[in-house]
Amino acid sequence: MEIGDHTYGIPDIIDGPHGEIVIGKFCSIAVGVSIVAANHNINYVSTYPFKTIWNPQWRSLDGISDHTSKGKTIIGNDVWIGKSAFIMNGVNIGDGVVIGAGSIVTKDVPPYAVVAGNPAKILKFRFEQHIIDKLLKISWWNWEDEKIDDFLHLIMSEDVNTFIQKVEN
Repeated sequence: MEIGDHTYGIPDIIDGPHGEIVIGKFCSIAVGVSIVAANHNINYVSTYPFKTIWNPQWRSLDGISDHTSKGKTIIGNDVWIGKSAFIMNGVNIGDGVVIGAGSIVTKDVPPYAVVAGNPAKILKFRFEQHIIDKLLKISWWNWEDEKIDDFLHLIMSEDVNTFIQKVEN
C-alpha cells in the first residue's frame, strides 16, 4: 500500500495482501473506512480461503489464489472519505472527491464529485467543469510545503477564482 504525504486516518484494509492500494496526498479518512483490496472467489466450488487460512493438512496451493481483485484501487489527492464508507477493489477515485458517510463505492468516481449511497452515486460536483480542469492542472498537492504555506490563506477560502487567478499569475 502506498500513502501520500499529509494523508490522515487509518482505513481497515480487507484482504490487503491480494490487491494493490494507492492513496494520494492530503486525504482525510474518517473512522471506520474500509478498503476492500480483494474478494473471495465466488466462482470456485467453495468461497473458503483455503490458501489464506492455511492448515498443514491441506495440500500445497502454489499457483492458486483464493481471492480475486478487479485491479489496483486508486484514491486521488485531497479526497475526503466519510465515516464507515466502503471502497471496493479496482476503483479509481479522482482528486478532490468527497465520499459521504456509509457509502459503498463500487465504480470509478470523477474528480471533484460528491458521492453518497449504496452503491455510491454522484450527487453533484464541487465546482463547474472549467474550474475543475484548472484545479487539476494546478495540482496544488504536488507543490512543496513552503509554496502551499504561501497560498494557504487562499486554499482555505471559498474564493476558488481568486486562488486560480493568483496561481496563474
